[in-house]
Amino acid sequence: MRFSNFIAVASFSSIATAHTRIGKVWVNAIDQGDGAGVYIRQPPTNNPLLDVTSTDMICNVNNNPLSGYVNAKSGDTITLQWFKENMDPSDIVIDASHVGPVTVYMADMSLSATGQGAIWTKVYQDGQVGSSWALTRLREDPVHGKQVFTIPPKLKTGTYLVRAEIIALHEAYDVGKAQFYPSCSQFKITGPSDGVALPGGFNFAGGYSATDPSIHIDVYAGVTNYKVPGPAVWSNAAPVIPIGQSGGGTNPTTFRTSTTKSATTVAVPTTTGGGSGSGCVADQFAQCGGSGWTGCTKCPSGTTCQAQNQWYSQCLP
Repeated sequence: MRFSNFIAVASFSSIATAHTRIGKVWVNAIDQGDGAGVYIRQPPTNNPLLDVTSTDMICNVNNNPLSGYVNAKSGDTITLQWFKENMDPSDIVIDASHVGPVTVYMADMSLSATGQGAIWTKVYQDGQVGSSWALTRLREDPVHGKQVFTIPPKLKTGTYLVRAEIIALHEAYDVGKAQFYPSCSQFKITGPSDGVALPGGFNFAGGYSATDPSIHIDVYAGVTNYKVPGPAVWSNAAPVIPIGQSGGGTNPTTFRTSTTKSATTVAVPTTTGGGSGSGCVADQFAQCGGSGWTGCTKCPSGTTCQAQNQWYSQCLP
């Protein structure tokens, strides 16, 4: 018996249900409340998908439109909370044996309310930093399941599906054993007057192949330079910050609860970073400017606010 198989068999009883799903969202560090059945199309269990040809790959097994949305603006910082059993500090998020990439895609709901067809655009991905897997960094403290990405800074106004996904590769040495955890949340995005549409192009119904070398892979053989499956990140997406780096999936102490939530639509603030525009200091690698930006515009010592494009400036060393 190969060593990797031995690990899987020996620990099966402890990891058989050590799976994960998303339970809530923050916008610019403001808690939008539990999202299950409100704005998150949460599946009834945290079990993974295995069949990459299934339409369940689009938004998991509970792909039914909801009445609620998270309100946000283009360029806002979004945090997605992954959890195993509950969303408290004792939750393990997902078993430590699970390693692999983490991605975020978006789709315009006016094209399909259930995400059907080649309408998906990748806006974030994290595979490995050196030999460190994205999923390991997502699970461990201080991140503890909080996945951060930025709404594309020039995205046009509209309603969107935000599809976050974990791909667990701990048993992917056998074809068809990679584990997929897709989760779709509904967003209403307010963009600039000259906002641009998502280009789309990717279809989750058959878009992955079970024999793709990034999906059928032996992670115990020593993997470096891992290529995340699917298309490239959209050129108009915000710069990708790896999980665990400042602004890219840390667990900030400034998370706070909104006082303007309702059963169907959640309000979001117009400022970020806990301050008012130029009066507060953004974290390293966080947004510090751009057209329409109302958050922090100062950067910490050792970094400067550097324009990436007209709509996004970032605190960089």
